Amino acid sequence: MKRQKSVSHTLSRLLLLAGLFLSFNLPAAYIHVFTNTSAGLNSSTNFGKIDTSTGVYTNIANLSQALGSLAYNPTAGNFNVTENAGSSATLRTLTDTGSLSSPIGTIGRTIYGMAYRSSNSTLYAYDFGADQTGMINPSTGVWTTLNANPGTSAGIPIGGRLALLNGSLYGAIKNQSNGQFGTFGFDALTNFAQIGSNNSLFINMVLATDGTTLYGLYADGTAGNQKLYTINPSTGALTAGASISGTGLGTYFHGAAIETSQPPPLPEPTSLVLALTGLSALWATRRRKHRQ
Repeated sequence: MKRQKSVSHTLSRLLLLAGLFLSFNLPAAYIHVFTNTSAGLNSSTNFGKIDTSTGVYTNIANLSQALGSLAYNPTAGNFNVTENAGSSATLRTLTDTGSLSSPIGTIGRTIYGMAYRSSNSTLYAYDFGADQTGMINPSTGVWTTLNANPGTSAGIPIGGRLALLNGSLYGAIKNQSNGQFGTFGFDALTNFAQIGSNNSLFINMVLATDGTTLYGLYADGTAGNQKLYTINPSTGALTAGASISGTGLGTYFHGAAIETSQPPPLPEPTSLVLALTGLSALWATRRRKHRQ
């Protein structure tokens, strides 16, 4: 009986070690993005994902539409996206495999960024053309103005400039000739509030968050300048991460979002093999010791 308890205890320890090993070898999170070589929403768009640990871009689909902002809807399990700008702008949905729906409805705005708020099932957006904040009905595409003068004068490139983290709606904008980071309110009474100092990097940056970390993806139209940053939401301070590269990557980003409700990724097959091999060796050694 004593030997059985010892064996059981050993097996439990080995399984715990295996769990820890696998937890440290899970694939990194991915940021889904729209990317092309135009600062405006007037050309076909590539849809892909960026590994947050390495900066490697993997192309998912080459889409003929001029697509802009991305916002992930965890209830529906897909992305809300905008097509075109101005009076021809429409709302669509997109899967993480690149399947684009037919237009849901006409927004009729030049959308600078979107963020889906799960607490009240609302899709918030910023209209670059009219400098207004508002809401888009995800079922019809209908726009409702919140603040007709939020205190900004944002500029191109268009799309992807909003992210919602811990109940705050953050934005990266070009205000006059300055790059700024700050918050937009959820109602008509709250203007844009800058956080930190002016920083020209925010002029060409789109935002994304996994619910814990706020990411900034920089691309200024020059090949080789694409870079991943993390942003301190309290101070606006930027911390440089990996350079972004990969086949299909454009020189501008127009949207970014993370699938925040996706289940934890499975370990890579090589990690599983290594873990099981190590467990087998340890178990065999333990059995030999008990036989001696």
